[in-house]
Amino acid sequence: MTRQGGFLIDLHCHTRERSFDGRIPAVELLRGVLAHGLSGVTFTDHNTPWPAEELDRLRQEVPLPADFFLAAGQEVRTVRHGVTWGDLLVFGLDEPVADGADPILLWERAHAAGGFVLAAHPGARGHGMGEHLGDLPILAAEVWNGRYGERVARESEALAERFGMIPFGGSDAHKPEDIGGGATWFPRMPESMADIGAMLRSGECRPWRPTFLERVKRNLWG
Repeated sequence: MTRQGGFLIDLHCHTRERSFDGRIPAVELLRGVLAHGLSGVTFTDHNTPWPAEELDRLRQEVPLPADFFLAAGQEVRTVRHGVTWGDLLVFGLDEPVADGADPILLWERAHAAGGFVLAAHPGARGHGMGEHLGDLPILAAEVWNGRYGERVARESEALAERFGMIPFGGSDAHKPEDIGGGATWFPRMPESMADIGAMLRSGECRPWRPTFLERVKRNLWG
């Protein structure tokens, strides 16, 4: 399942089982991702990571191809000194992290555990990091988010360029029609989340968004 000589992986999506606003059962999400030709996905449910043994169960239940990439992190809304900084995608922490976490302390925890954090939709007002993007050594910024679309993409791209951030993309899928709305292109299939972090850090990856015709087709036929 290659695309443009590489592999597409959705680094930002939500399931019904573990996100309060998720509307897609994990099995249906995985089947949808496969149907859209993606090579992998990371579940980033709000404040809740999926245990590895449950991901293994899903892999067998769908079933998924042996080379399909499946991992999990969590999305956390951060607050510092009473001021909302924005949403971070956190990878490498096995325990749930509640909203309201201090972004600097959260980054330190993830870093100490061998993980990393990504800025979700930084240009989304009230939800993105905005001007705080430059106040934290975040690995990469989501410049394309399938749910927020073009306006937020322009804001996010400008912020990423201003602060010298590595760009990536995701669908931020909450509903079935969101599946396939965005992803990140990788030049080779990653072997682990650490490998994904390494490829992002090296600048080998790039955000991917569906073409207009692909978006129309998805809306018409799902």
